[in-house]
Formats: sequence, C-alpha cells, structure tokens
Amino acid sequence: MNIKIFVFFFFFIFCLSASAANSEPLVLLIQVQGDVRYTKDGESWNLISRNKFLYDGDRIKTDDSGSCKLINRETDVLQSINSNTEIAVSKQGINVLQGSLPEPEAAGDIISFLKRKFAKVQKYTMVRRKGRDTQNNYLQIAPEITLSKAYPEIVWENLGPGYSYELIVNGKKYKVPENNGYIVCFKLTDMIPGKFNYTINILYQGELLYVPQAKGTIRWLSESENTLFQKKVSRIHEIAHDNGFLMGNIMDEHGLKVAAMYEFQKFLAENPDINEVRPFLIKVYNDLKLNKMKHSETMLYHHNRIIGR
Repeated sequence: MNIKIFVFFFFFIFCLSASAANSEPLVLLIQVQGDVRYTKDGESWNLISRNKFLYDGDRIKTDDSGSCKLINRETDVLQSINSNTEIAVSKQGINVLQGSLPEPEAAGDIISFLKRKFAKVQKYTMVRRKGRDTQNNYLQIAPEITLSKAYPEIVWENLGPGYSYELIVNGKKYKVPENNGYIVCFKLTDMIPGKFNYTINILYQGELLYVPQAKGTIRWLSESENTLFQKKVSRIHEIAHDNGFLMGNIMDEHGLKVAAMYEFQKFLAENPDINEVRPFLIKVYNDLKLNKMKHSETMLYHHNRIIGR
C-alpha cells in the first residue's frame, strides 16, 4: 500500500508539472491603488490589495478610486488600468468591457525574458528521490556566480554545528566561522574585476576535514558593468517600485544569483499567495546548490498547488 501511495503521489506531481506550461499566467498585476477586484467566473468578485498573476479568462474591474497596472509577458508592454474600468484577460490580449484604456507603455527588454522563463523554471520543481550518499563530495558549490561591489555576497549550504570553512578565491584564503543558519554567507570586499577560481575547504571543530576537488568560478563586475546593470535596476523601479519578482529575474538573468535569491524571498514573504513565483526561487536555489532549501521550497510549491493556492 505504501508503494502504491508513493507511486500515485509522484505521478500526481508529474502531472501537475507537465500541465504547468499550459496554465502559465499571462499578466502580472501591480501598483494596486483603491478598490480593484477580479473574478474568474464573472460572479464572485474578490478585492485585490497586492501583486497578482492573471490567467486567460480572468476579469478585473475598478471603481471611482481604483487603478492598477498590468505587465503583459507576451507583448512586453505596461498597461495602466484607470478608474471605472472593467477588462478581461485573454491570450489574444486585453479586452475592454467597460471604460477605456490609455495607450500602453513599452517596457522594452527589461521584462522580455519572462516570455520564455515561465516554462523554463518548471523543470526545477520536479520532486526527486534522495540521491546516493555523497560522502566523497561533502559540499556542493555554485559552478558559476557573478558578484560585484554592490552585490558582494557568496553563499553555500551549511553542513551543521561544528563545521567552519575556508573560502579560497584565486589562491587567497578567507576564514569563515561556523554558524547556526541553513546557509553560510560571506561578503568579499577586496576584489578586482575579472574571473577567478574559488573553492571551499571544510573544517570540523577547527581541524581540516576535507579539501574538495571541485572548483567554481566567480565573475566580479567592473564599475562600468555595474553602472549599466544599475540602469536596468532603475528601469525596474520605474515600472514597479520595489517589486522583488521583476528585480529577482533581472538579477538572475545577469548571474547575480545571491541577490536574486534575496529578492524572490522578499517578494514571497510579502506575497505568500503567489505560488507561481516559487519555481523562480527554486531555480536560484538549484543554481546556488542550496539543496535543502530547494527541496523545502519545492514541497511547499506542490503543497500549495494541491490545495489550490
């Protein structure tokens, strides 16, 4: 019986993941002000107070005080919805049922990656059985990571109490003391632009325990590269101020995985019902080799799908 339940559960999870690409959201609703409501059936209207993804067939309406903006991931445009307006979302676009819409604003390439990324991140949500014992590989590290003066933090999975670490970047050693968190965080402050090999030695109770063979690469942005990136950050703020989902994606696209992780975490803390964002965080956990956090987030994602969140 236990085997049957196990097989059914993983078949169910597989079906959910396989169907995800066919139920991808079309629009991200942002910058809600006043009374803004949505419905799936045209009868039961629910008040919106925060960010929300909209699907084919969803409808939105505003009253005298209501307004919001919609980001269409297919057309890369930002559409304002003013007061006393009702619209329906479809795969063909936005249909006006009441009122009128101002001319949309082109968002440019800032959000163009969303068109392909929703389907791409789904593969990271597959639930896998625990792999074989990795006794010859105590610690996995991100094979490639981008850092900068503005985003200098590198992370890896904490092995537990008693463990400390020695981060080695291009031959230079940094002592990293033990801590009680799920992950170890360390800020590099004396780097120059370029690419550098790094690895992490493992110590237990102060004694060297393991010297891994695997090495990763750190890319440190130059001032000019960071300036160009900050312009894109400023553009995101113009479109949707302090939106961790958009910010996390632009950071992920540029290899700033740790900064992306923090943005996705912050967004989900503020918008816990937007389960559609969890695969993006799961992908970043995977890229950073934070396997325990990836597993926990994956199980939460599927749990929320099962209960309809």
